[in-house]
Amino acid sequence: MDERKCIRCGSLMVKGEIREIGTPIVFLAFVIPGNKTSLNPISAFIQGLNDESSDQVYRYSNFLGYLCKGCGYFEMTLNHI
Repeated sequence: MDERKCIRCGSLMVKGEIREIGTPIVFLAFVIPGNKTSLNPISAFIQGLNDESSDQVYRYSNFLGYLCKGCGYFEMTLNHI
């Protein structure tokens, strides 16, 4: 069992999952914004050559949640990809 102590109060934290409940949610994701790809094909090609990153999207299924039983502190971590 993965035991983790709360960084705020030191109580035990319980591990849970991040799930979508109900509709019309299609999916949940965590997004790190990047550079928007240019609509101009030449500029877009140059962006690719310069390794300008686009948005990095992590789907919700890659996340784990931890909830503190003592103070209610909640944290999310990225599961191994």
